[in-house]
Amino acid sequence: MTYEKKGLDYALYDRARPGQSRRYGTDRQAAVVVLAYSAPPKGAKQWTIRLLVKAARRRPKLKNISRESIRWFLKKTTAKPWCMVMWCISKITVEYRQRMYVLLELYAQLYRKEELVICVDEKSKQFLQQTRTPIAAKSGAPINEYQCAGTHNI
Repeated sequence: MTYEKKGLDYALYDRARPGQSRRYGTDRQAAVVVLAYSAPPKGAKQWTIRLLVKAARRRPKLKNISRESIRWFLKKTTAKPWCMVMWCISKITVEYRQRMYVLLELYAQLYRKEELVICVDEKSKQFLQQTRTPIAAKSGAPINEYQCAGTHNI
């Protein structure tokens, strides 16, 4: 079946698929990822899938979670807890989790063509300041000397 025969809607929208519906929502997936990025239990250097399964099953909403579900969540989110470097937040607090879940729910909503979607991304820019008056260049590349004048996220 080609898109030419089926039309634009066939290309743009998913059709219903057979099989089981999702068992775990984004809130539970996020809970597993947050757990994987937390400190491992005493006596362990880092989390293993077995340790994550044990710890997750102690939580009320994850009592029956399978090893494969946890493995899939980590793969899907490209989570690599062993490479963790926290640069933007110092601690995952209750407030941070609540805000994270709100954002994840927003991302998980189905697309509706009657709603406007605006994507805004933060980008870091470096400000440069010339250290002396530029010299008119002869043939070739211009000669400039700059000094860093700070950075800002826009």
